[in-house]
Amino acid sequence: MKVLHTFIALVCVGLLCAANIKAQPTITFSPRSGTTLTRADVDTTLALHGLTRNSEFHAVIVGATVMADGTFITSGTTTTVSNGVFQQTRNLLSVSSSTVLKIGIGAFTQCDRLATVSIPNATWIDIGAFMNCSTLVNVDFPNVTAAIGLMSFFACTRLVSINFPNVASLIGNGAFNHCSSLVSINFPKVEEIGEYAFSWCINLVSVHFPNVTAIGTYAFRNCSSLVNIEIPNATYLGFPQSIEVFKNCVSLESIDLPKVEYIGQGVFANCHSLASVNFPSVKHISNEAFEYCTSLTEITFPAELLYISTGAFRHCSNLILITSFATTPPDLSDANGDNVFLGVHPDCIVCVIEDTVVVAEYITSKWNLYFEGKISDCTENIHEIIKKNTINIYPNPTKESTTLSFDLEKSCNVRISLIDIAGSELFEVYNGFVNTGQFIQTINTKNLLKGVYLLNIFIDNNSIVEKIVVE
Repeated sequence: MKVLHTFIALVCVGLLCAANIKAQPTITFSPRSGTTLTRADVDTTLALHGLTRNSEFHAVIVGATVMADGTFITSGTTTTVSNGVFQQTRNLLSVSSSTVLKIGIGAFTQCDRLATVSIPNATWIDIGAFMNCSTLVNVDFPNVTAAIGLMSFFACTRLVSINFPNVASLIGNGAFNHCSSLVSINFPKVEEIGEYAFSWCINLVSVHFPNVTAIGTYAFRNCSSLVNIEIPNATYLGFPQSIEVFKNCVSLESIDLPKVEYIGQGVFANCHSLASVNFPSVKHISNEAFEYCTSLTEITFPAELLYISTGAFRHCSNLILITSFATTPPDLSDANGDNVFLGVHPDCIVCVIEDTVVVAEYITSKWNLYFEGKISDCTENIHEIIKKNTINIYPNPTKESTTLSFDLEKSCNVRISLIDIAGSELFEVYNGFVNTGQFIQTINTKNLLKGVYLLNIFIDNNSIVEKIVVE
């Protein structure tokens, strides 16, 4: 009997606890007139259900509906959520709608507990629409085509992934600024990234923007985990007045910029891990563009390069080889001519890929302020390591493959890369330690277009270039 009483007591306690647990209600919202849901509509609907903006609830936005007391009857389709409609509704837990097309300014700003948003047919997201929604985790807007508004997802600190497959124009200024948990982004069609758009996204590892042509000030600044950047069609990194696009991306190790012509002020400053840069089309490298890139050991300047501004490679303390394809020395356009390469490795040399006449132009320019006695065509020093007249490339011209060979006077580190005539590295042929004696390496050329290519042979801080013709 005592056991039975205990069992009954436990059941009663359980029933009392269950009675005190209330499932958060799902409230249906619809405009009292027209197709735009307003802030007043939300307040009226909540009041009809005995709720306030401080109550916990889920929101469904629809068209025709009848409210609980039978007095609120509407028809038509809700296509717009107006400005500030749910602003600071701090206990809104989720929102869904199959009819809404436009989300207005600040519509869900500071909805602190909003975790789920399902508005698949939205085509427009305005300024600050989801700003400070600190529990929002995933965002999927497959039909948004217009520009994403200024600061629309600012400080959504738990946002992990975003999918906007059809946004074709602009990611607005600060749109995802301080989304510190953001890991995955998908914008296959977007063409322009605004200022501060992803700055302080400290967990963002990889970005792929196949159609982006221009990126604004601070767009990815302080993205400290960013390792991979794919922007194959970008032509401007930092508009003429924009700066520090990737500054402090301390995990970034390499960058390929096949079409970039302008690199703005401080774009890669303090990218301490950046060791490889390829920019075959660059014409202008602005102030402090690569300042304090301390892992950078070598750099190749293309034939198109015209200007390098103040402090562009300042304090790149391990930069030891500069290879230039520019037949006219790029203008070192700082006022004093003594700051562009300040603090590079004291043994840094300049290898000019042209004849002695061009080398002489470098020696009589501002370049000599930094590299006096260290500007040459690099053939003299290399022959102290490679036995003279032992470099052989056969067959040359070639079709499918060719073999490079030479004799080394001493054991050393060897790096060989294949580059096109404009100076763009196509692939690495060899990179490693080689013992004294003969070196032989086969090079696959069957996937190359017909034309002239160059082998850049880099040995113990010296370089020599040999031509290959592919038929």
